[in-house]
Amino acid sequence: MKILLLSLLLLPINADAFWARAVRFSGTAAAFSPFDIVGSTVTNWYKADAGLNTSEPGATITTWADSSGSAYSSTLNSTAGTIKVSSITQNGLPMVYCDGSSQMGGSNKTDVAQPHTWFLVFRPTAWTSAGTYQFIVQMEADVQQLRKRGTLLTVEFYAGTAIDGGTISNNTTTMLTTIFNGASSSLAINGGAPTTGNAGTNGSTSYPVICAASAGLYRYTGFIMEWLVYSGALSAADQTTVRNHLNSKWAIY
Repeated sequence: MKILLLSLLLLPINADAFWARAVRFSGTAAAFSPFDIVGSTVTNWYKADAGLNTSEPGATITTWADSSGSAYSSTLNSTAGTIKVSSITQNGLPMVYCDGSSQMGGSNKTDVAQPHTWFLVFRPTAWTSAGTYQFIVQMEADVQQLRKRGTLLTVEFYAGTAIDGGTISNNTTTMLTTIFNGASSSLAINGGAPTTGNAGTNGSTSYPVICAASAGLYRYTGFIMEWLVYSGALSAADQTTVRNHLNSKWAIY
């Protein structure tokens, strides 16, 4: 028995495999990564807890680096110096504050050929019943965007046609899941039943923009925590996996 145990200890092992087994047998689950979704590429990933040029509350943000590492990774450069690191946190994590007067535009084009899937975590602070638009994020050149529109507190994304996705409340952190896929596009709020429709099929590459604007007007006022973009239409199961991760991270609902 002693000889057998000694022989086993002397056998060469793969360190990564060994620790993977150790984690599994210990009952400790490995942390989820957006890159764990099989069959789809993370093309853009902006998260307020990484990639900012500063982490100082109240400080001006001049760059927000893309954490995707993809071939379409972009750095967002502020076009005006008033987008800031929030002075309050969400679940202990920093947020980006958009003051309604400035936006951040991408310096490189991104492949957004449909289908593709967006996840956005945000908290508006100044939406009213007035019929003005507020553009939260968009792929600018081809106008694929998430925004508020009309007399109700509704959200939609637009790429030739529009889909209204329900009521959003001020000062409430919300997660949107959107799939751009022509006539089978969809928008879901906090993992609820998706609204489906035609969001258009225009566009293959465009510039990512945060706190976006329309002709210099109607810029978004509020917080943005995370914007995650995948190529492909994620399955219902994969959407749930990503939403569970973001919900746990940001304590949304």
